[in-house]
Amino acid sequence: GGDGDEDTNANADNKTMRILDIGSGTGLLAMMGARHALDAVHERKSSVEVSSVGESIGSNNKHIEVQVTSVEMASAMARLARITIDENGLSENVKVVERHSTDLDFH
Repeated sequence: GGDGDEDTNANADNKTMRILDIGSGTGLLAMMGARHALDAVHERKSSVEVSSVGESIGSNNKHIEVQVTSVEMASAMARLARITIDENGLSENVKVVERHSTDLDFH
């Protein structure tokens, strides 16, 4: 998408919600972003409206993934963020990139 909030994958039924956290620190804000987005996706899936003939209404059949990229330039803090994120069970959704934010390439 144009604003970077949701990107369409190769399959039209799949979407990825992307979040960028600059300055990971302990990873707290990256984890909060991931949990909030995962809760929103789960809530959206749970709120399927059913018509009188029992058909689903809306686009709830789409699979939405959540991916947080957290950027930290200090090695020790990046390591701590990875440990914290892993211990909180969010390693599949949050990736810590160890580099300066001005060195990022989004292509």
